[in-house]
Amino acid sequence: MGLLDCDRIHKRRVQTRRQTPGAHHVDLEQKRELTNGVFHQSHGSFELALAPVILALLGFALDHLFGITPVCTVTFAVAGTIGAFAKLYYGYRAAMDAQHARRPGAGLP
Repeated sequence: MGLLDCDRIHKRRVQTRRQTPGAHHVDLEQKRELTNGVFHQSHGSFELALAPVILALLGFALDHLFGITPVCTVTFAVAGTIGAFAKLYYGYRAAMDAQHARRPGAGLP
């Protein structure tokens, strides 16, 4: 045995994780919900950034193809921005309606 005994170190780490009193263990369903929540929150930023850029590049290509000033570039970029905001807005509204429908007493008058 040298100064570092890897087997002993790794065994100790596993044992201390299992024997920690009062350790908070996260349920698999809670982990999945957290992961899905993070994904749903972060993909909106990609939509807001990439939709106008991709459509503006498409408009830029059409502008060069037809030999016109950046009419298509600006139009497609604005359309991509409006579309991304509309998708986020209506997606948020649908998610909130689903949350309100699941709350206790939602169907009562």
